[in-house]
Amino acid sequence: MKSTVKIIILITAMILFGGEYSFSQNVNLDKNDPIFILIAARAASDLKQSAERSSPETAANKTIAEKMVALNDLPK
Repeated sequence: MKSTVKIIILITAMILFGGEYSFSQNVNLDKNDPIFILIAARAASDLKQSAERSSPETAANKTIAEKMVALNDLPK
């Protein structure tokens, strides 16, 4: 699972930091443009946080899983 997350982050970083990209027909952002740098950093940060949150090994997700098991074990 962790290797899949690392691959996704790596591919996203390669796409974002690979050079000059056109975000619409009329706007080209150079990789050194401060706006591009902020967008790319935010995208990478959001992707990393999303990957961490979706990991079943985090304490918060383990707690949720335990609560779900406890709810399923209740008498019906």
